[in-house]
Amino acid sequence: MPMTFKLKRISSLLFLTGILLIPFYNDVPFVPPFMRSPSRFLFILSLLFFILEGLLSNKKWKLFISYQDVIFILVICCFVGLSLIVNLEYSGYIVGDKGNGIGFMLPAAISLCSFFIFSLYYKHMLLVIGPPLLCKVVKFSFVLTFTYVLLEVVFYVLPVRIIDISVMTFLESIFHDRQRVLLMEDMRRVRGFAFEPSYFVPVLFFMLPFILNNRSLVLAWCLTVILTFSPTAYLASLAFWFMYKAPKTLNIMVIFIVSVFICLFLYFISVEVIVIPWNLLSSSTIRIGSWVSSLSMIYNNIFFGVGPGMSGYWVHMYYPEFFYSSWEANNWISLGKNEFSAPTFASILTLISVIGVLPVFYTVLYMVLKSSKKKVNNNRLGTASIVAMLISSFGVNDYSFAGFWIFFAITMSANWYCYDIKK
Repeated sequence: MPMTFKLKRISSLLFLTGILLIPFYNDVPFVPPFMRSPSRFLFILSLLFFILEGLLSNKKWKLFISYQDVIFILVICCFVGLSLIVNLEYSGYIVGDKGNGIGFMLPAAISLCSFFIFSLYYKHMLLVIGPPLLCKVVKFSFVLTFTYVLLEVVFYVLPVRIIDISVMTFLESIFHDRQRVLLMEDMRRVRGFAFEPSYFVPVLFFMLPFILNNRSLVLAWCLTVILTFSPTAYLASLAFWFMYKAPKTLNIMVIFIVSVFICLFLYFISVEVIVIPWNLLSSSTIRIGSWVSSLSMIYNNIFFGVGPGMSGYWVHMYYPEFFYSSWEANNWISLGKNEFSAPTFASILTLISVIGVLPVFYTVLYMVLKSSKKKVNNNRLGTASIVAMLISSFGVNDYSFAGFWIFFAITMSANWYCYDIKK
């Protein structure tokens, strides 16, 4: 067997293993902290073997990406660079306990560009592997996840302790740095292999389009969503099923109305036209306050953002008054001032706040134009999946989750090709 063929198979195997391990999100002891999940590590290894195979082969690389894709990614990287340059004076010389702004901005800019560039490789590999195998791997990944969820139900959710909790604590120590025993507020909620329930939600919505043709798996998925006890998960579920089943024109109208309503709701809360007893809802106070703060931060830095890696500092400068009613407020303010790591609790808001609305608008425009030039399979499924994923991202602070970028790569191909719903 030729060496190049072996390398190609290793590259594909590593990529599929990375897909399989996507549920292990943001809290894995056996992976270096900067990786946060084994999937990213395996995807990088896959790319290295892919490059090695291309260098050793006498043939030219056969890439399933277009020049338009490359130009699009380069333009996005230019936007990131422009945000970095514009904000050097604005954010670069802020000093915290772990360094100055420049020390955060440069690595963050490189990291963000690498995510966009890597999406080209995702697109290529998705087309190389093909729909049937990809769907089988994701389904098997969900089966593993649901098996672990059933263990969580037995050990944590049920009111009666059937088996000693120390057994599950041992399993938790294998899969999580942050063990369940330290998370008493998350008792009676499932989180799978993820960091916490809010991080588990995007994992579930990544898997949903791949398992739709299996009724048993869909029922298991619905049960898992219910057991997360996450309002974000419930809202994303309603959005998905509505958009997947409702007429297209109604979808557009509802998206517009709901978007306007949410923006007005957050605005009225921020100016205290709507008053809520925040002292009774500490966690909700922090999250909604951070969303309001993020929107204010975006509004005040609409074109170029606050600079890569700097949302964690600037978000605390825009906290609304009601935010301070939470007993957790001082902790987040301290994280913002000293470590530049106060969360926005919404990965899409984090992304927009660091680079501005222009590259995001450009991305949406590119996808729409590309989709209009060719017939798109399961377009309604694609739209529903993307919207549900965006909703599920509220609760997750960063944009490193591999599922976001896999969805981005599928959308870049303008074809939700891998889901044969009729089977």
